[in-house]
Amino acid sequence: MYDAQRLKPAALQLLELLAFIGTSLPEDVLKSIALQLLSEDSQFDEAAYIEGRDALAAEPLIVLEGARKKLVILDTLQNQVLATLSDEKTKRFFEGVTRKIWSEWPAGLPKPSKQPLLPEPKIRGQRLLISRWTICDNMQTTISRLEEIFPILANLSSDMSLLFGKLVTEGAWYQIERGYRSKTLLSILRATDIVLKSDHPDKYGTLCDIRLCLGVLAMESNDTDASRSHKEKSFEIAHKICEEVGVEDERLSLAYAERAIARIQDQQYEDGIADIETSIRIAKQVNSDYVPLSREANLAWALMGQGKLDECDELLAKSLAAREAALGRDDTESARTGLILSAIAALRAAQGDLDESHTYHQRAWNQLRSTVGIRDPCTGRVAHKLAEHLLRVRRADEALVVINQALDAWAVDPLANQNEEARSMFLKSHALAALGKAEAARHVRKRAVDLYNSITKQKCVVNSVTTADFDDIMPFWSR
Repeated sequence: MYDAQRLKPAALQLLELLAFIGTSLPEDVLKSIALQLLSEDSQFDEAAYIEGRDALAAEPLIVLEGARKKLVILDTLQNQVLATLSDEKTKRFFEGVTRKIWSEWPAGLPKPSKQPLLPEPKIRGQRLLISRWTICDNMQTTISRLEEIFPILANLSSDMSLLFGKLVTEGAWYQIERGYRSKTLLSILRATDIVLKSDHPDKYGTLCDIRLCLGVLAMESNDTDASRSHKEKSFEIAHKICEEVGVEDERLSLAYAERAIARIQDQQYEDGIADIETSIRIAKQVNSDYVPLSREANLAWALMGQGKLDECDELLAKSLAAREAALGRDDTESARTGLILSAIAALRAAQGDLDESHTYHQRAWNQLRSTVGIRDPCTGRVAHKLAEHLLRVRRADEALVVINQALDAWAVDPLANQNEEARSMFLKSHALAALGKAEAARHVRKRAVDLYNSITKQKCVVNSVTTADFDDIMPFWSR
């Protein structure tokens, strides 16, 4: 047990505050929090901060790494220090850190349709943008630390509880965006519990966000029934709020786009197309500099599902050209260009041009690897399709390398990606067989079919399951 009381006042004050801070928070943010919160107890100024920081670093109880001096601190020490604090100080520090992280957070979700009473984050509408990832990574651990502390708090105000619920929701959305889906579920459930118990006027806008997160989380985890339910409920809330305030905004546009995904998955193509077209109309109305997004790729999948290949071709050509005009060829703004390229690849395959399909899959793979990385789910999906082509042209050794990269992407979240993992393992068995590794191929195929049976609750024998069966348990954009 570390004896913190032997520290000088400045170091002890800072150490107490650090009990609420997650590893990797940049020092400039930490210093801002310290100067705001610790000056309420004493004359804690910048000189006191430097004195306390240097004393803690000399112990060493903290380490400051890199150009922005990101914080590293032992969580066991944090819990020891937290246990010594009064209820009043614990509450005050928790509230102060929550407000600061929220104010600095580059929020992914659009601004609320109805003017909120609670403060807003620094920026809104950053969904899927790579430019925010480093900032979010640096602050996400502090959100996780606050989540650990929240259950011991009592008598938080309605404002503070809901603000924390909004922060947890945004943190969860970011984690979903990065492919860490399973571990976000507890956070989303905590935010849901906070919001349902709230009587704050901003409650329903936050509940709309939570339902949206749950819908996306379920879709990305192949639970299409749950996804449909949550997205319908999110849409109902968003639509009702927009009707009340008399606006059509990006929140409503996003709600239409996400409901469309559920409808396309259910092969309700006309309804899905109508939703996406409404979503795009609103988005263009809100933003005169509108650039095509992933919703255009989803619209293309719906048109392919209807067999409207010429209309799909025209849509994708215009969408890709617009993105290239605005952002350059194969931009690294987000995964969106890769998703459009992947849809073009699928269209070329449907048109019977497998060589051109391979070219676009290769281009999509390169764009996604350079933008979101090799272990992102979007990259994994394209890697699988690329490997299928390599097997068709009898390049089994190259196919095996690419399949293993797809499997590596699914390993980031095995629970959420088990459908994808099963299909990629099945494809791997074909690659191994083509390379003459019959025993290894049988072993991998059995694992794939065992996982398929676990997912579908069937009892299929190994040789009865086909590639089409595995495709049937995929979301439409992976087929």
